[in-house]
Amino acid sequence: MSMRKVIVLALILQVSLAASSPPPVSCDDLDRSRNFALGGEVDSPDQLEQDWCVDARAGCVDQWAADGNESTYWDEEDNQSQYHLRIRRKKEEEEVNISGVSISGYEQHKFAPRSFQLVCDEALVADVADARYRNNVFETCFPPVPCRVLDLIIFQSYGSSPAVREIKLLAKSQSSARSTHGKLLLPASAQSSTCAHLAGQLLLCLGKGNQEVCQGDRIAHWNCIKGEADASKQGLNGHRSLNRLKEYRYGYLLYNPFDIYFAVAIELYGEWSEKEVELMRRYITTGDYVVEAGVHIGSLTVPLAQLVGPTGRVIGFEPQRVVYQMASANVALNGLWNVVLYNAGAGNSSDAMPMPIASYHPNALRNFGSVRVGMVPDEEETSIEHVRIMSIDELQLPACDFIKIDAEGFETQVIQGGWTTISAFLPTIYFEDNELNGRIGCSATTQRLKTELGYDCYHHAAPYFNSDNWHKERIDYFFVGGEPTLSYMILCVHASRILAPPQLVQLPCT
Repeated sequence: MSMRKVIVLALILQVSLAASSPPPVSCDDLDRSRNFALGGEVDSPDQLEQDWCVDARAGCVDQWAADGNESTYWDEEDNQSQYHLRIRRKKEEEEVNISGVSISGYEQHKFAPRSFQLVCDEALVADVADARYRNNVFETCFPPVPCRVLDLIIFQSYGSSPAVREIKLLAKSQSSARSTHGKLLLPASAQSSTCAHLAGQLLLCLGKGNQEVCQGDRIAHWNCIKGEADASKQGLNGHRSLNRLKEYRYGYLLYNPFDIYFAVAIELYGEWSEKEVELMRRYITTGDYVVEAGVHIGSLTVPLAQLVGPTGRVIGFEPQRVVYQMASANVALNGLWNVVLYNAGAGNSSDAMPMPIASYHPNALRNFGSVRVGMVPDEEETSIEHVRIMSIDELQLPACDFIKIDAEGFETQVIQGGWTTISAFLPTIYFEDNELNGRIGCSATTQRLKTELGYDCYHHAAPYFNSDNWHKERIDYFFVGGEPTLSYMILCVHASRILAPPQLVQLPCT
């Protein structure tokens, strides 16, 4: 008998584990406005010690798993073979059957329950082997049961311990037979595209440097996209729209399938630059103010906004008008009311500057994120438009905790334009390395941050491909010239904040 069965048998005296748990059911009709675990009695029958306490919010009190406060969390000592958390609903609460359990992890797939069982009143209702969290939340549903007592038995966690911010017991909506008028209706392209691997093969071909050889792959990719769009008849009144809407690691994302890097990343891997997100997650917490200079379509804006929560803010800049429109759509699709976006470039002035109008017509295959303010139009960009340039300082922010910059060569100007804000709040700064381009050295910008404000700066080479990607895709299409594609970034951290991870190389600024 396995260790899992031995443990659960001791907890569930009246149920044989020979019977499997009920199959999961749809969670569409849950009422998420009321948490029936809130205010219940919480304890840890496993008798493990609580983890270290931090600012009266971390790992100190079992009750924090059901206190309605996402900034506190339950945690226990690291590296144990199993954990057990129990919630007893309030006795005075009305009788209601529970149909779903929601678990908020501490940090997505970093510290959260991974393999576990849910037991309601000594009856097994869910056996989860590999929980996948979205927006830092895992949700599972089952046929209605009373569930006066919920046992969470954890066998494996992401990270060294299964920290839990909040557990919710949810019931079915009283109006579960509602119509679909209030639901988001997704086009057929929200499903996995059969064209994704064609895009990947094309990207590999382009990475070898001879575009003429890739023409056949380009045509095959175009015909595939066109065929899918024709079949789905997306858009108003059946008008064909080549933009795609797809579920990814942090919610939903609208994107252009001919933006080749993003097409491969979102369709095949279900994420974009996750290694950058993992690093940023160390420095961002609930209530923070984050500035993102260069949001592109908002693929990173979404997780940043989820990290800061409803009491925080993400202020983003995107100069490309069409790309800004897609970013705004993605903010709205994911219900992120804590995001403010500007259709402007971030810099050190308040001028207007010319910018090429990128060719977004079908088969204009390129990396649209590389289009920048002041760029000379190429043969496919016959016109320009003037975009507003804004500085971070002119926002007059009440706080600033983190600045992310991907401004295609304007990183120095962005920092110059935010120097007063940076001096006042000493935020962590994470920006694309367009000066050293991956070399280990000290640029004028990093030297000034070190000399005048006491920052330490570090080199971070973030691979585009993440072997633990959301879709578990094994093929790495991000290769150029036989080498993996890397995003060269610089992390600058003030001594008053969390130190950089030890694997990063410190830049030799004195």
